[in-house]
Amino acid sequence: MKKAKSCCFILGSFSQIFEGKEENVLTNEIKEKITQQIDYLIEKENISFFYTGMESGADLFYADYVLSKKEEYDLKLCCVIPYEEQALNFSEEERDLYEI
Repeated sequence: MKKAKSCCFILGSFSQIFEGKEENVLTNEIKEKITQQIDYLIEKENISFFYTGMESGADLFYADYVLSKKEEYDLKLCCVIPYEEQALNFSEEERDLYEI
């Protein structure tokens, strides 16, 4: 049986960069680097199982991008939710992503 390779994405306080409503050059560059890295992991490293802590900001962006690749590749996303009330302070848009 072939073992699935996995990747865990944790940005913690770095996620605050993503919390602003307006796009900016730094945020766009970081998003581009994250998507490039995910693509590399999928295509070159054969990663098929992804974990996320579902924190506001970067974690939700990461999860959404992995889900967007799910039809093209056989991927699984595991959302590791540390406590039940985690999404209480999320924006409406973030809550919509969180509830997917």
